[in-house]
Amino acid sequence: MHVSQVTEGHDAVEALKTLREGKTPGEFDEGMGEMIVSALFSREHKATHVADVIFQTESPVGKQTFQCRFVEKPGQEMRQEEFQKWFESHRDLLAGNEISVAITDFKRWQLPSPEELHRLGRISGYRIPEVFGPTEGEQAVATFGKGDIHGCMKTFLRMLADRESPQTRNNLAFCQILTGDVAAGLENAKKAVEGDYEPLFEMNKGIAEFLLGEVNAAKLSLKNALQQLRAPGSKLDAEANYVLVIDPSDKKVDAKAELPVDAAIMINLWRMADSTREELETALVKFYPEKAQSWLALFTAP
Repeated sequence: MHVSQVTEGHDAVEALKTLREGKTPGEFDEGMGEMIVSALFSREHKATHVADVIFQTESPVGKQTFQCRFVEKPGQEMRQEEFQKWFESHRDLLAGNEISVAITDFKRWQLPSPEELHRLGRISGYRIPEVFGPTEGEQAVATFGKGDIHGCMKTFLRMLADRESPQTRNNLAFCQILTGDVAAGLENAKKAVEGDYEPLFEMNKGIAEFLLGEVNAAKLSLKNALQQLRAPGSKLDAEANYVLVIDPSDKKVDAKAELPVDAAIMINLWRMADSTREELETALVKFYPEKAQSWLALFTAP
């Protein structure tokens, strides 16, 4: 049996309980670090439950109250009565040292699953160790890669219900634009841009504007995104798992992998008739000389 002292409170345990009731807990902090440590130890020892026990002691040094967390051995359920029996059997020893012990609270609970732990970590702002598997965001991207766009969107919607995130909102906007719900995608892309600026977010905003007929606004959005990305000293991210590229029909978009954000912006501006084929080639060759010709063949072929 592993025992550790609990000092941070019960917020994380209460948040886990709320999740299991099908509700979304509010943001919290206390107790999450200790929950992660308990989950790590229990994972190694294949334990599934713990018991949080509050003890009150009286001794010559005074009265004290403290809480301990006991990790249950697999197949050996812990009960409050067992703790009481131990104290009863050691009553004379304790009394001889003028010590009395009482249990004022006993809570046995099931440790979180990896999915629950990741959700709690995101809500509380704690990073979850990699041993607990991919994050919800990583799982959503993997789901998208398998062609299940709606399953991917479902995950992003749940993530946003748990906690607001510009990155997650942009990802939802990406999926909405791709599936034809362009107006909703535009609103979410705008919120993402306002929340935490990234050129990728503004490119998605501009693509939605273009699909809705707001061509001038779309070009301005894409040009600004490119300018921000290329600004001296910029640390903005040019990498993305997938980017949107306007279809030659101008009525829809496709998702493309392994295409940097700035390259996607330039290609989309060309698809918006903002540049010539020669200007696009010059720009791509300048920044991506090794890949420019293959991209030109893919995106500008008749």
